[in-house]
Amino acid sequence: MASTIFIAILPDLNKLTARELKLLCKERNITGYSKLPKAGVIEKLLDWQKKQPIQNAESATAAPQVSLQKKDIRPTLQLHPTPEKLGVQLESPSAKTKYCFSLKPSNLEPLALQSPSQQRNPLTSGTVQRTTEAYFKRPRSDDLEAVAEETTKKKTRVHDELLAASTVNSLSSAPLKTTPDIECRKYTANQGSGRRYKALIPSLKLPAPQMPIEPFLRTGKSFDTLSDYLDLVLEGPLPQLQAISLPPSVAQRRHVPRLSLLLSYISVDDLRACTLVSRLFRYSAYMAAYNQLLQKFQGSRLQNVLSQYPEKVTNFWPYLVYRINEATKRKNTYEASFVGRALRFMYKVSDEMWVSPDDHKQAMMAIRFLLTKLFFSVSLGHGLDRPQSEKGCRTITKVKELVPGEIWKITVQSSSTNITYFVVEATCEVIGQQSDENNNRSSNACYLRPDWEKYIETRLGSSSLPLLAAPDDVPLGLLEQLQWTNHEEYARGISKIWMSRIRNEGGLGLAKLTVAQRYIIACVVSNSISGPRLTANQMQQEFNGIPKTTSNGTASKVVQRINLFLPAHHHVESIHFNLSNSKPLHPALAVVQTPTREYYILKDNGMQVGSEEDGVAHVWAALLGCKANGVV
Repeated sequence: MASTIFIAILPDLNKLTARELKLLCKERNITGYSKLPKAGVIEKLLDWQKKQPIQNAESATAAPQVSLQKKDIRPTLQLHPTPEKLGVQLESPSAKTKYCFSLKPSNLEPLALQSPSQQRNPLTSGTVQRTTEAYFKRPRSDDLEAVAEETTKKKTRVHDELLAASTVNSLSSAPLKTTPDIECRKYTANQGSGRRYKALIPSLKLPAPQMPIEPFLRTGKSFDTLSDYLDLVLEGPLPQLQAISLPPSVAQRRHVPRLSLLLSYISVDDLRACTLVSRLFRYSAYMAAYNQLLQKFQGSRLQNVLSQYPEKVTNFWPYLVYRINEATKRKNTYEASFVGRALRFMYKVSDEMWVSPDDHKQAMMAIRFLLTKLFFSVSLGHGLDRPQSEKGCRTITKVKELVPGEIWKITVQSSSTNITYFVVEATCEVIGQQSDENNNRSSNACYLRPDWEKYIETRLGSSSLPLLAAPDDVPLGLLEQLQWTNHEEYARGISKIWMSRIRNEGGLGLAKLTVAQRYIIACVVSNSISGPRLTANQMQQEFNGIPKTTSNGTASKVVQRINLFLPAHHHVESIHFNLSNSKPLHPALAVVQTPTREYYILKDNGMQVGSEEDGVAHVWAALLGCKANGVV
């Protein structure tokens, strides 16, 4: 009988994989199989089968039961050698026949596709309680429910063969429930599993929300940002300089400084011819650019470039051409503008200021100063066609930044005197002046109101006078001194809603905000800039027609600060560079919307040249060369 059992098991062992055969060896406590091939493992199993005693043949044929749980991934077997409870006589021919021919269950669906209610019922009391210990466990058994059908059928076939090889008469004759041929795949997490919920549809990766742009309030930048008429900005980055190639011999290099100085006075066409003479002349012609820079463009800007390159071996011609083109373009822009045409007999800018030796904004501030001069001359009715011989032509000779981004000094030279004006950068309105006859006095004390003098000394970090506030306070910028009403809707006189709208306009929005800031400075009460000093309350009372109160004598002993008061009807609602029909205005004009009306203003200094009802004033329309609606 034992040989009969051996012959029946032999075909089934050949159908199993090497891993499944080794698993059977492990369950039967067989040793020395781990490194054997498949044939060797089968031989081990056959040897173990032959060593079983004849009286235990019944226990050898007992079906190793398999637990049909969903979490059992690998086929694991556990023997229960209790033939007394099975009630099967192996000597009977019927038992032998059933064992050899009734091998597989009639209908067994894949374990992963059966619902819990469709699993096989527990065996009756006459059968053995089958238990199995899972040797291989995976972290998520729910993943079996999403396995492809082919893989599931392959695993099911292995389970069926194991059951057929180890099932006795009682198991093969047990009734089995038939399951419908429907795949019941589950896509939701188990209710009691305690695992994290897995969504049916993965969440879409939406783009990250863009951070809002910070408000365009005063951040240390100058007012001249992104204007496009008389604001002379840099054309681009500085050119990269290279070393001069083909140097002369060491013995001839001592002649280069003197020869390059001589060649710096000849024209560029002649220098091209000199480069063909010899290496010495070629090298000296390249070094002539360095001498021309020292002669025509001496200043802080040049020193910053020279500190980055060795002066004796560097070709400075690209930088020289860059500075020449910059000065030429700025001068041509001014002469072609309405300011240059109107003031050609009254004011001019020196050649030194066109090259802007110390600051690239020097030429721009000179033009803005002349624009403000022109505005007040037209407003006061002064003639612009005076002959040159009457008073002579005045020349702007020096432009220097006193307080970064806020206060400048501009020196105007006439035939008799030199006058230095202290002006505000945004509008070039004069806050003080100094003449030649007062050179022996301190520049900050001459013709400067005490509050402006104190403010300049504080911003320059002077320790000669006490600070405006506590010593640990940071000095405030010029716009921080502004006093306005309705802080809920306006930030420094500019509508908060409008600023939120122009944040997404990029450079155009920043240009509009720059013009709005200039208009704010231009529209403060006149006593804020010049004239008798008044507090913000006194200026508001005077503007509203309320009699001002008398001040006692102790007021002059208080540390004074500047007060820039903006009336409510000059609050900025919006700035426009086009009309309502999208027609562009003159490049020098802009339209500002206030709570009461619209005004035409000059874009470069924010001063009014027209209104909504009257349009651009006739005198300004004639100077600008535009129509009454501001269109060219």
